[in-house]
Amino acid sequence: MKKRILVCLLFLPMMLAAQQRRTPMRESTDDSLGKLARAATLKELSELRAQSPNDVAHRAVHAAMYFKLKGEGSDFVLLQTLPKNGQEMEDLSEAQYAKEGDLLFDGRDNAAIDAYFGYYEAVTQAVARHPQYLPHFLRLINGSYDEYVNMCAWASEIYEKIPKEYMKAVGKLGRQYRDDALYCRVAPPAAG
Repeated sequence: MKKRILVCLLFLPMMLAAQQRRTPMRESTDDSLGKLARAATLKELSELRAQSPNDVAHRAVHAAMYFKLKGEGSDFVLLQTLPKNGQEMEDLSEAQYAKEGDLLFDGRDNAAIDAYFGYYEAVTQAVARHPQYLPHFLRLINGSYDEYVNMCAWASEIYEKIPKEYMKAVGKLGRQYRDDALYCRVAPPAAG
């Protein structure tokens, strides 16, 4: 009985933190990230990117839009912007939220959401074409608790396309990443 109470007390702060409403890191959807996510041409995208910060959210949204607008060499652009760790994944996820503008009921920016999911879907395709990036991509599965299901679903898409290369990449992972990569060969039921 004491063990159960102790376990509950240990996990309670994590569960409460996961349920808290996100605090927008962006003031408005009309900021530099929102403008990147709404670019209509490669020229406009290039001009906006030259004026924007060089953080992970701006790099990823630029890469997603570059891919969407059919920029030359978009695979390279996408793969060079892969988040390096869980914190960058969280920062990218948080960039969907803003305080004002074209928002959904939960405070998410429509264009940033499209760019966010477009980014990871395009990265999934690019990684399948360039399997040397698979170990890095697979390490990202357990980089963010909030994105685990999505990352797992995207990993399963890669596995379906290139199962041999996927298993070779799994063999290059440390134990802490290997189990998740193996589990994610099949998309989790909550995905999609």
